[in-house]
Amino acid sequence: MAKLTFAPRAATKGIWDNLPHELPYILFKFIDAQLDQDLEMDYLQIFDLSVRDIEGQKVQHIIHRQEQPERRTEYTLGGIENPVDLTVWIVDEGIHAQIMLPEEY
Repeated sequence: MAKLTFAPRAATKGIWDNLPHELPYILFKFIDAQLDQDLEMDYLQIFDLSVRDIEGQKVQHIIHRQEQPERRTEYTLGGIENPVDLTVWIVDEGIHAQIMLPEEY
C-alpha cells in the first residue's frame, strides 16, 4: 500500500463557509506533524472542534483522531477569532487530500 501524503490539498465550500479561515491550515499542520514523525496514517483524519471557555476567553478545542491505527491527540488554541463547534474530515483520496464537512462526503 502506498504511503499517504495528504497532498495536494483542497477545501470544500462548506469548509470556507463554516470555519475561521486559519483553521484549515492549522488542521493540515497537525497532519504534517504526524507525517514528519513517520506515524502510520489512516486515509480519514477526524477533527472534533468545540468551543471552550478558559478564564473568560473563548478558545478552540480540537480532538484529532483516526481509527486505523487508533490514535487521538487533543489541542487547545487561543487566538482563533470565531471558534466553532463542528466535526471536520480530511480525506486522502490518493490523488489529493480534501478537507470537508462530513455531510459533504
